[in-house]
Amino acid sequence: MKKKILLSTVLVMSLNSVNAFEVVATSSKNIQSNEFSSPYSVEIYTQKDIKNSSATNIYEFLNLHTSITTFPNYGNVYQQNFSFRGYSMDGGYENVAIIVDGRKINSIDMSPQILSAIPLDSIEKIEITKGGGSVEAGDGANAAVINITTKTAQKISLNSTFGSNDYLDSSIGGGFIKNNLIFSVFANKNKDDGNRKINSQGDKDKKEKSSYLAKIEYLINKNIKINAGYNYGDLEVNYAPALTKTEFEDDPSKLGSSGSASKLELDTKTLNYGFDWIGKNLRFEIQAYSNKKTNDNITYNFTSEYESKNIVSKLHYKNKNLSTVLGYEKVDNERKQTSATTSKDSLSNFINIAYDIANIKLFAGYRNEIIDYEYLPSNKAKLSDDEKLSAYEVGANYKLVKQNLFLSIMQNHIRLRI
Repeated sequence: MKKKILLSTVLVMSLNSVNAFEVVATSSKNIQSNEFSSPYSVEIYTQKDIKNSSATNIYEFLNLHTSITTFPNYGNVYQQNFSFRGYSMDGGYENVAIIVDGRKINSIDMSPQILSAIPLDSIEKIEITKGGGSVEAGDGANAAVINITTKTAQKISLNSTFGSNDYLDSSIGGGFIKNNLIFSVFANKNKDDGNRKINSQGDKDKKEKSSYLAKIEYLINKNIKINAGYNYGDLEVNYAPALTKTEFEDDPSKLGSSGSASKLELDTKTLNYGFDWIGKNLRFEIQAYSNKKTNDNITYNFTSEYESKNIVSKLHYKNKNLSTVLGYEKVDNERKQTSATTSKDSLSNFINIAYDIANIKLFAGYRNEIIDYEYLPSNKAKLSDDEKLSAYEVGANYKLVKQNLFLSIMQNHIRLRI
């Protein structure tokens, strides 16, 4: 078990120019601000930006069109590392909290988040909040919070891309709105037969991915909504042996002499359901979701099975000048391997407040978190530990005539990695 607790305090001061358009940031559904009234540096990309980028997957979009750099994790293009705001490829993903439709997808251990399970065509908006969002996102938001919102499809769309080595990337999406029912579904298929030999029989380093996302909403009345969703990803990657410099210069497609070929299969399944009540000044929402993930290295006969269960509830209050969010989060994480079973459970409470005074918008938030760890080896005594951690954010944004000045300070933590 590797213990790694990092407290990070960041002070940010910047000047933003105001353009003629406004884009709303929604990392908290009740405390909303456009990117020029936020106390943090915010990047916002819409469905139109994604479509015009000609990117074929989310990693390609992030790498080419945002301030984030991505790089395949040990050659796995479907599970990539992040380099961002001074955090290198080795640990950048540990310092970015990724939220998809309110669901945090960070892993229990030192493996990067899997964004390939999200079809690119299903994304409505991507928000990157730098140095903020740790109160609601919690663990691992030192560099940023990436908030991904999927869209509601009302018509059928189909996209396909073809290339050499039998490359194929195809997506389909659709949905309908009927009376009080809203349904959307998206699917993506990506495959590449590869260009490197992985054995003497001539097999190549092919890779293949299938991903599906479906969600449904039902409006019971004008104040109450229930929802459910399912996200599935099935990934397969074949790794070729490494090439020496001489071998690469001679023929980059040849069978390498360093190391051996390997095969990785990975699948992830997420099921979520929620309830949302909206009143005049109050709003209450609760969302529960579970995720099961299997990481199977076929070559070395090594399998890791993950399961997480999460429940998040928020009470919002809003009037003319004041917005407040009170929240509670419970997370149960478990990883099973042949040699040991490891669990990491947490209970969190948080509060976020925003207040408008003339041209000044003030923000403040605090999070308290209690974490319990347990490590149960197959042939040794059980190990356990617990910690109490906290995070806070304070910020202000002052609106000038054509520019905005913002200042923020935050502290967050990275919980124990296993």
